[in-house]
Amino acid sequence: MCRIYHPRRLMQRPLGTHTPTMSGAGKVAVVTGASSGIGAHLAARMLADGWSVALVARSVDKMHAVVAKAAPGAAAKRAFVIGADLSDMDQTRRAAREVTQWVQERHNGRLDVLVNNAGAGKPGSMEAANAAGNGDCGEANLLWHLQLNTVSVFVLTTALKDVLIESQKTHGNLPSVVNVGSIAGLAYIKDMATYCMAKAALHSFTKSSSLELAPHKVRMNAIAPATVVTNFPKNFGMTDEQQKAFVARSVSAHPIGRVGTPHDTTEAILFLADSARSGWITGDVLRMDGGRCLPLPTAYTTPKL
Repeated sequence: MCRIYHPRRLMQRPLGTHTPTMSGAGKVAVVTGASSGIGAHLAARMLADGWSVALVARSVDKMHAVVAKAAPGAAAKRAFVIGADLSDMDQTRRAAREVTQWVQERHNGRLDVLVNNAGAGKPGSMEAANAAGNGDCGEANLLWHLQLNTVSVFVLTTALKDVLIESQKTHGNLPSVVNVGSIAGLAYIKDMATYCMAKAALHSFTKSSSLELAPHKVRMNAIAPATVVTNFPKNFGMTDEQQKAFVARSVSAHPIGRVGTPHDTTEAILFLADSARSGWITGDVLRMDGGRCLPLPTAYTTPKL
């Protein structure tokens, strides 16, 4: 029997059994989309473990709340909050400049990991575009998805590429870029063509750019989660009841018997960011889906020999 995980309970779940270790002391990270969900949980975990973190998202107030809870008192000085809408390329470039200045002035040019987590989705299909009847064949929806989920990642990573490379030369660390993709870029979802296209492009960027960065001892990988309990369904336009029903349906779609939590994605990102544990992994898209993308089980009987 599959246990039904209530979305609100999962979203309010604390850092679990994790005890802050200060294992990130001296390390520097940038986390986008850090005001809620996957990004907020990751930034909080990093701050609790001693990392210095630049948090980037639209809501400055929500990011300050994340910092206050995870790194109270003097520890809050390790956080740098940048308000920016990454679907706007001017704001994305400004965020890159602010991150660069912070890294150079506060951390002597050290940057250990860039986590490109900011992203969102909404319905986008050919049928919906035609039904709108306004002459827009869906290009506005597609461009919005690409700007936020793909182009912003390209712009921010390109702007910080030299910072990562110089950090490796100066500090001898092995910097990493981790992009947050989706199984939507691998398995595809009906009526979400534009979101699927954007995430597939992000996966392709991850693989292609890893080849460019590898000679500089900088790695790039991505994770591709299935259903993770965050505000994604609400931002998608679902009511609370629709979100609850969506999560309940999603449980049965994951053979492992539950949907994912931000704790799951945090563990995967920290693994890919840690060169001691994943230093030989680059250009990979780590599917983490509770078995959702596995082929449907088929009953076979082993013939008796």
